[in-house]
Amino acid sequence: MFTVENLKTFLGEEKYYIRESSEGIEVRTKAKGIVDQENGYFLKEEKSIFNLFRISRDSRYKILMLQNMGLAIFYLGVRAKLSNINYPQIGDIHNIQEAEEVLNSNGLESYSLLSLSPSSVCLYQKGSMFIVSYVNENNKEFLISDDNPTFTLGVRVLANYTLIYDSFKKYIKICDIDIDYNSKDYDTVIRDLFDIEE
Repeated sequence: MFTVENLKTFLGEEKYYIRESSEGIEVRTKAKGIVDQENGYFLKEEKSIFNLFRISRDSRYKILMLQNMGLAIFYLGVRAKLSNINYPQIGDIHNIQEAEEVLNSNGLESYSLLSLSPSSVCLYQKGSMFIVSYVNENNKEFLISDDNPTFTLGVRVLANYTLIYDSFKKYIKICDIDIDYNSKDYDTVIRDLFDIEE
């Protein structure tokens, strides 16, 4: 079970402000010891459901609901870490070889170009558009973006989401989280991770 203590270890209290209260768990980033007062994340339990909120100024916006407490606390940390992610800067791409060179030079792994592969962010062409989707462990495809008119734009979208997915997989490994890849909660997390509509 992933706990608040695990969360503190995972995030590091020098980079994140983590406060647990009777109301819930709040996480905000820190820069040079100063806590970001504008943005953050908040996890609140209500009737055995864990609601994750994004904090913006003085408002809370519900992101998702999970039933598994350990996964909810872990994903609170993942969301906080991903809010500081640095996306790769990619210039014009003219062919698959250039795309692979750029993706590999940025350390990206879980991608597939012009084909659908399980556990990957995939880029393929359909008509005049380049489609980016995520294919899960069971070969189910989730559409991420279908409005990329150029190969370069498709590769940029692919790179950004592959970085998010690779980071997520790395965090699972670091935290030694036991994930049920067939659960409704995991599906909810994946949909949020890739910004996929229900």
